[in-house]
This record gives sequence, structure tokens and C-alpha cells, in this order.
Amino acid sequence: MLRIFFVGAAIIAVFIAAKREHWLERAGLVGTCQIVQAPYGDTAQWWSCRQGILSGYPVLTQDQCDSQGYVATRELWRCPTPLLQVPGAV
Repeated sequence: MLRIFFVGAAIIAVFIAAKREHWLERAGLVGTCQIVQAPYGDTAQWWSCRQGILSGYPVLTQDQCDSQGYVATRELWRCPTPLLQVPGAV
């Protein structure tokens, strides 16, 4: 019984470390976004999102953002109001 407890505690510790260190994002398993420079004269916040193997591209429509298309392997989003947290983060 004690072994089961230790194995469970070890698994939980690995999950916590994976979330804290963003292992899934760095491995490309889940999609991630990063803020990019807005075009000249545009005051909105722009995000460039990368597709994840498991999750695909992050969807920012629930944050009132509009997809502006794809550039290479990234999807660009325009958000009229700044987002409080990084989209796609686990």
C-alpha cells in the first residue's frame, strides 16, 4: 500500500513539474502563442500561434479576437483588448 502511495505522489510531482516548466509546449504537443508587433497604426494586441500535435492551433475567438490568417506555420490573431494571460498555455 505504501508503494502505491509513493508511485502516486511521484506521478503527481511529475505532472506539477511538467506544467510549471511548460514541457508540453516546448515539446510541441500543445499549441502556444506569443505576442508580436502590431502593424503600424494598429493599437490592438496581435498574437502569433503555433500548432500543437495534440491540440492543434489555439482558438482565441472566446477572447473576442479575430483570425487574420496564416503566415508559414503560424496563425495570426488580432485582439482589440489586451489578453490577461498567454493563449494556449497549459
